[in-house]
Parts: sequence; structure tokens; C-alpha cells
Amino acid sequence: MPVSLFKILIHGGGSIVRGTVNVGSVVKATGLPASEITDTITGAKDSGMSSAFAGFSGRAGADATGHVDSELRAALLAAYGPGPRGGAINISAAAKGEGKSQSTIKRWIKNQATPKDENRAQLLANARKAAATKSGRSAAITTRRNSAAGAKIAKYGARLTISGIQGREGYERDRTVHWDLPPELADEALKAYEDKGDIGLADFMADYANTDAYGNLDDWNVFTFDSVAMDEKAK
Repeated sequence: MPVSLFKILIHGGGSIVRGTVNVGSVVKATGLPASEITDTITGAKDSGMSSAFAGFSGRAGADATGHVDSELRAALLAAYGPGPRGGAINISAAAKGEGKSQSTIKRWIKNQATPKDENRAQLLANARKAAATKSGRSAAITTRRNSAAGAKIAKYGARLTISGIQGREGYERDRTVHWDLPPELADEALKAYEDKGDIGLADFMADYANTDAYGNLDDWNVFTFDSVAMDEKAK
């Protein structure tokens, strides 16, 4: 049975998001192989990175982990986003990015054709780059800013909803926070995420928790991200 994230937190401290867990301490306390601990940490890190990307890009359901078991449609959504006129996937961008015809991409999406191993590997790498690189995040955030949802965020702000193991250092639990951000703070959150990804989001959360809006907590720690949503306000 895989080691639990809470056991890693208890014995290793730090943050999986930030890469600061003391793996040696977890190994010593549990007697488990270091490889098992690091595999669990890597899986949680990748999942959290993908969740943050899906929430901030507005690409709900996207899978940017790059894992071999990723569903093709979710990987395509991460890499290329939705279509410009409401399509689930931007077929044109995907065809160009993957070097395939639009009809081939459509067959992949409909499970009417299976990409070759090298083609699948390339797609998964492109999906991961969308979240793991600043250029990928910038492209996704720019697309969202230029959308109708982005216009509402700029005008009315956003509700940031984040679930995961988080809390004051030493008191982290499975928690969900709901933060209503005015336009200027929503913009700050987008910029923080665009610049540093999931770590930038954790930085923004630590800064926001240490304000009057959330009780001036100066030691807010995000151990993992589970789900992330940044929803535009209507007014």
C-alpha cells in the first residue's frame, strides 16, 4: 500500500508543491524505500501542477501531467486548449503542434485511431510543457485573458477555490478555501501563476492568507494541491 501523503507530511514536513519535503526523515520513520516515497511525492506534485494549470487556464479537465496513462483528449486540451468557436479541442492548433492532419486529431479524440508510441510521447510532452514552462503558461493565460471569461475577471474579479492539504504550518489538513478576489488581486494571482506556476500560486496564497482578508496568518503552507478553480464573477 502506498505511503499516505499525511504520513509524508508528519515525518517529512515542508511542502510537496515547493519540493522541500525531507525524504530522508520519512524513510527513517517509516522504513520504506526512498524510491517509494519519492514516487508518491512526484505523483502528488505532478497532479497538483496539472490541477493548478487547469484552474488558471480555464481548461477544466485538462491533464498536463505528461503521464503515460493520461487520457488523450485531456492531454490535447492541456496542450492546445478549446476551439476558438466553442469546440472542445482546438483541432487546428493541435494538428499544427503535433504535425498531423486535422482528421487524424479528430480520430484520436473519437478513439477511432491510436497514435504511435512516439506520437503519444510527443503529445504528452507538449501537454506537460503547457504547465511546466513559463512560455506554456503565458500562452494559456493570455488566451484566457483574451476570452469572455477573462474580460469578466478583469472587470469584476474572481472566486479562487482551492482544495488540498494546507493550513498554518504544523496544522495542515485537507481543506478547501474560497477566496473572493477583486480585479486587482485576481490579476496578481494570474501573474504569480504565470511566472512561477504552482509555486507562484502557493506564494500568492501565503501572501493573501497574511492579510486582513484571511486573518493575518503569516505561516500558511500549501503541502499539496488537489483541485483548483478560478471562476470569473458575473458582476
